[in-house]
Parts: sequence; structure tokens; C-alpha cells
Amino acid sequence: MTAPPPLRILPLPDLGGIEVARSVEARLHYPRHIEATFSIGAIEAGAIRAFHRGRLHLMPAGSVGMVGPEEVHTSEPAERAGSWSARGFYPRLEQLAAVASDLAGRRLPAPRLRETVVQDNDLWGAIRAACLAAEQGAPALAREALLHRALSLLVTRAGGLVPVERPLREPRAVRRARELLAATPDGRYGMAALAAAVGLSVDRLTRAFRATHGLPPHAWHLQHRLARARALIIAGTPIAEAAAATGFADQPHLTRHFRRTYGVTPGALAPRAGIVQDAARRPAG
Repeated sequence: MTAPPPLRILPLPDLGGIEVARSVEARLHYPRHIEATFSIGAIEAGAIRAFHRGRLHLMPAGSVGMVGPEEVHTSEPAERAGSWSARGFYPRLEQLAAVASDLAGRRLPAPRLRETVVQDNDLWGAIRAACLAAEQGAPALAREALLHRALSLLVTRAGGLVPVERPLREPRAVRRARELLAATPDGRYGMAALAAAVGLSVDRLTRAFRATHGLPPHAWHLQHRLARARALIIAGTPIAEAAAATGFADQPHLTRHFRRTYGVTPGALAPRAGIVQDAARRPAG
């Protein structure tokens, strides 16, 4: 079996061209160089030794490493015979500037990330979740929402920006967003398109939607689709047809989410539906 390449890069044209990267047991040694973008990585295993801003830094597993555009740096395994694994992405200046402006409620430049290495479980988890969603081909709504959350945490936790507190509830916009999501089971809406359709920024819509429904839009949309699939299956619709009708790639895709949410597979409900239907059709007497 061929070993996976030590570095894989996945460009995402539908998310502004941002690139997602995964390094697996990498033993790569990078000499002094610069990037045109930010380089943000969640270290999953091993450790990296990097030269950045005039000194050496250690990036152990569980940490987040950060380098800004045009900043000279190196990277290599921390141990002579060691390796490292990481997931991360390469946002451009204008992408971080847009997120910072969204959070601040006014136009801002991209923040300068203050540290090279941070220990922040929320940020680490958000970066990893956004990368996994991209790797697994999650619906655009989920991929964009998770990426926006990771970038927002990056800006606030590592960039020093304090978001402006604004009223959370926007009943009309939230109601319209919910209607649009309910009418599109295939998940073709991205967060930017959904926010534009209801006249709010991505951050404001996410916060208002969560305040109203207890979930961000992409999570609510998934639960709505699962509930609809469950109703169809109970009514006797074949599981594969129910999966297609509610925007899941196939029956196994529906089954994974169904089990995670309801604790059983869709097939556990189908026989009961058949018994009910048979009883309803049985002639009296």
C-alpha cells in the first residue's frame, strides 16, 4: 500500500480560495522562507521547532502555530528522528480583515497575530473541525460556518480584537433564514449567501440565530433535515429515498448522522412503520 504524502493541500474555490492543509507524520525541513498568506496550524501529534520573529519556538501537539504574511520563518521536526502531524489553513489578509470588520462592526485591517504559538483548546478544536469538514466534503453551509468560527476565534484569541456587543435577536431576519434553510434540503446555501439574503453579517446572523434557536444555522439545518428524514422513514419511505429527499449524499451518510442524533439507525424505525401501515390496512372483522 502506498504511504500517504506528508503534505496535502486542498484549495476551496467556493470559500474564497482559502487552502486547507494536512500534514501526516511529516519529517519535512523548511529553510527560511515567507508565505503570501497567514499560515495557521493545529498540531495533532509530534512537535515542530520553528524560527520566527528572531527566535526559536516549540509547537507541541495540542498547540496552534501561527505565521503572518511575508514573515520569515523555518520549520522542522522538534526531534532529530521525529515527525509531526497537523491540520491547518492559509487565509489571506483580506479574509482576516473581513472577519475582524464583521466582529467589530466597522472596517478594520487584518490584525497582527501577537504570538507564534498558543495553547487554546477552543481555537485548536475549531481549526481542526473546519479542516475536517473541508476534507470530508461537508455541505457548504457547514464548511463555511466552521471556517468562520475558526477565523473568528483566531482574530479574537490571537489577534486581540474584542468584539462589539450588539443586540442578539433579529426576529425577522432569523425567521427568513430559517425559511430559506427549510426550503433547501441540499444545503446549497453558504453562510455568506444566507447572511446576504437576510441583510445581516455572517457573525450577526450566527449569533442571532443561536440566541433564538439554541443552535447556529448549519447545526439547525442538519437537525431539520434529520427530523424530516425520520418522518419520511416512519411513513414508509425507503431509507435511500429519504436520504436523497433530505439532502444526504447516500444512505450511509444519513445513517451516520441519524445514529449520532437519535442513538439508532434509520432501519430501526422502518419496521415499526411497516407494522403500523399493515394494521391500518387490515380489514375490520
